[in-house]
Amino acid sequence: MLIGDAAGITKPWSFGGVIYGFHCAKIASRVVFDAFEKNNFSGNFLKAYERGWKKTVGRSIRLGLIGRAVFKKMNNKQIDLLFGRFGKTGFLNKMDMDFPLLAVFG
Repeated sequence: MLIGDAAGITKPWSFGGVIYGFHCAKIASRVVFDAFEKNNFSGNFLKAYERGWKKTVGRSIRLGLIGRAVFKKMNNKQIDLLFGRFGKTGFLNKMDMDFPLLAVFG
């Protein structure tokens, strides 16, 4: 079972993954514990890990990919303007830098 960066579960905006890795490790440990408890190591049973990480960080990853696509189409001046406006409203101060999109949309 792969978790975090090793599984490619990273933040689209920074390619970091330590915090996601912690969440995924917690989910993986529950699934593995259940697998041992029920003596069921089938692929179908272990799919609970994939469902779990997608439920926990999947939305943030999807929103991050959308944000990344938008930023890729912007030039530096547009990005500066966007962040300048959000900075003045306090929007950026509300964001948790480990989970920027979860803090805003979650």
